[in-house]
Amino acid sequence: MATSSKPGEGSTCAATQPAAPVEDPLFTFGVIADIQYADIDDGASFSGTPRFYRNSLNVLAEAVGAWRKRDVDFAIQLGDIIDVCALLLWDTTLNTKLGLRS
Repeated sequence: MATSSKPGEGSTCAATQPAAPVEDPLFTFGVIADIQYADIDDGASFSGTPRFYRNSLNVLAEAVGAWRKRDVDFAIQLGDIIDVCALLLWDTTLNTKLGLRS
């Protein structure tokens, strides 16, 4: 293989070859994971990972804005939507109505 001081010269990598025409995808989607919302001050998870609880809604809004610009067909949220701390701080009567432990 030839060597060169200029990128791409003498290379046979596929990355330097002309790209194949791109077809429209069948569908597009957005993914976000572990929103971890809670109406509490910032803190940390049980393992010490920093959590920015209230700001998670701002991050979600940014993601939704990006998905709308790209006209995604659907979005997937993986993991927890609310943090366990939010469950622990909920009003006891609400916990009772939902069948959750206080």
